[in-house]
Amino acid sequence: MLKQMILIILSLSVILTANDNAELQSQVDEASVLLKESKIMESEILLQTVLMEDSTFATALFTYHSLELQRGNLTESQLKLKKAIANKPDDEDYRKRFENLTALVNQLKDAKRELDGGANENSKKIYGEIITNFPDFAEAYYLLGIVNLREDDYKASSKNFKKASSLAPDEAKYTNAIRNLLGKYFKEGMDAYKFGDYMTAEEKFRITIEIDPSFVNAYMQIGIIKRKAGDLDGAITCLEKGVKASPTDVKALYNLGLFYKSSNRMSESKKMFQKAIDVNPNFSKAYTGLAGILASEKNTAKAEAMFKKSLDLNDKSAAAWDGYGALLLSIGKYTAAEKALKEATRLSPRNYRSFFRLAECSNNLKKYNEAIAAGKAATKLNKRFAAAYIEMGFAYYGLGKIDDAINAFNRARNDPQWRKYAEHQIAALRDGKEIQR
Repeated sequence: MLKQMILIILSLSVILTANDNAELQSQVDEASVLLKESKIMESEILLQTVLMEDSTFATALFTYHSLELQRGNLTESQLKLKKAIANKPDDEDYRKRFENLTALVNQLKDAKRELDGGANENSKKIYGEIITNFPDFAEAYYLLGIVNLREDDYKASSKNFKKASSLAPDEAKYTNAIRNLLGKYFKEGMDAYKFGDYMTAEEKFRITIEIDPSFVNAYMQIGIIKRKAGDLDGAITCLEKGVKASPTDVKALYNLGLFYKSSNRMSESKKMFQKAIDVNPNFSKAYTGLAGILASEKNTAKAEAMFKKSLDLNDKSAAAWDGYGALLLSIGKYTAAEKALKEATRLSPRNYRSFFRLAECSNNLKKYNEAIAAGKAATKLNKRFAAAYIEMGFAYYGLGKIDDAINAFNRARNDPQWRKYAEHQIAALRDGKEIQR
């Protein structure tokens, strides 16, 4: 009876052990599937769970070595494989795999030596052989991408960096490689742009779009180049593609709104500004842009509310103060307009239009000396700005300085658009008549 009981216990123990191993192997199999899908973190968690149950479980260690190899950790991969062999010494596949990893280490050394010696083609050939033998080894694609980058082959470099990142998406080195590649060509584009070489700049920006079609900054820069060249339609088309590629980028939405506005497509401009606000309710520039269109549509109440919202978010925006001041000036709120326009000129002392509006505002408040000072500031920045001379003419007239008023209006005559108006005022002054706007 005792012998029978011992046999039964031993049999049960074997069955339980077999069941436990089957359950562990099931988790290893699941980890292998996840690894093939490049879900490395999920796979690693399963393998760690198995090894916590049984640190000698050879198939888990073997799969773990494949995981480390895929993410580019060759040294850690070798260590895991050594442990697998130690726990399953009779498996010839494990030993053969270790020999292959040893050969891989030597190949990597050879590739680096060739590259350091300037033999790029030899280096690329070796990396190609490595990839053939180890198609899931992310590091090989990354290193090959580095060689491609040295040769300024952005297409091959981008392809290999992206492959490395797809195999090991959680490894920052590979995602950073793509980002750095983008940064390299974008910087080259910006450098060319600064030197006025717009053709080269556009070429570099287009390269960044090839690398990453959602890189919206490149679309914006190409749009700016086209606008500078007078191709507003081309600028709009380019930025429309940028918005399509990255529909929640507030800067792209805002700039497209500005381009539409320049093309007098006000309805589309409003839509873009509103979209920018919907994406980021704290984006002050979009409120300023929308307010400007509402003001042009004589929707004064809404425009004023939008300007106030913009300034609540950013009271250091000269454009918002200028637009708000212009709106207040247009509806006769001169005191409030004066305050806004003074702030605009303080924040942007080279905006001659703000000084002109301030001159007009001061004239309406009968602050003639201040109007003259603002007019002079405007014409110092833009000597041909006739509207500012007109305001100075009215200010001098308000002070009773008729000769100075005539001189100011005479300066405005140089602008064909203001010539008749200025001559009318000059004639009235010479005849001793009252002048009016």
